[in-house]
Amino acid sequence: MDTDTIVNVAVATILWTLGSWVVLFVIMYFISPFFTKYGDQRSRVLYSAVYTLAFAIIIGIALGGIITGLTVTYGTIPTLAVAFVIVLVLTLLENYVMTELFRRGLLKIKRK
Repeated sequence: MDTDTIVNVAVATILWTLGSWVVLFVIMYFISPFFTKYGDQRSRVLYSAVYTLAFAIIIGIALGGIITGLTVTYGTIPTLAVAFVIVLVLTLLENYVMTELFRRGLLKIKRK
């Protein structure tokens, strides 16, 4: 891959990640009160932002061209393995961040 292609894929990945994060955040912000009761407004914003970030990163990687480049270069099975590891790591990281936010009292949430 040449430098221009790498830059284009990086820019596309960043744009897809940011764009999907904004869209997912807005969706989550407005639908989460149907199944969650928040202690304050900050909890609603933090929960929506952290919860949707992992999904936005996955969408950015998938649609930004990284997965396509890996598939062309290494094949489908290794790419699926890499994608599985990415999803697993992001899920564990999201869980850790949510747990820390709850433990420190920054999130005040109850299930309805």
